[in-house]
Amino acid sequence: MTARRLIAPALVAIVFAGAWYSMHSREEAAADSPRSQPAPATNVSPGVPPQEKAAPTAVAATPVATSVEQMIADANGADAARRAAAISALARAPRAQAVPALYRVLINGEPSVDRPLALKSLQELALAQGDADGAVRAAIREVIYHGNDETLMAAAQDTLDVVEESESR
Repeated sequence: MTARRLIAPALVAIVFAGAWYSMHSREEAAADSPRSQPAPATNVSPGVPPQEKAAPTAVAATPVATSVEQMIADANGADAARRAAAISALARAPRAQAVPALYRVLINGEPSVDRPLALKSLQELALAQGDADGAVRAAIREVIYHGNDETLMAAAQDTLDVVEESESR
């Protein structure tokens, strides 16, 4: 019984360490990259009027993030539609990057939309990629043990049961 009580905090510490490392490695990479791109050269001939650009026929309501880093940024952004799309997309991202990001949303996100989406994404992530290290289950347990929203706590318990059952197979 004592070993079980020590494992959950250790896993939470691992998740936090991964999140910290991920944040600092991105900051270093951003410091090394150029801040602005030069504008593309346009081919304009004198005496010839420039052609007008055709209007796009279909515009996506919510642009889809192109990289995991962008998904993480969008998951914590101000735009609710982009945030929801990014939280859902993180279910298909690599576990090492997705779990810390989804954990942050699960703890700090908007209670009625972001947190349930983060729970769902964590469940999808664990079912698709497994949870051998227990990081997903540790994140979900954190909500159960320290949460103050009864509805979210019940949903987290249901999610934990599904993930644990899939890991026992």
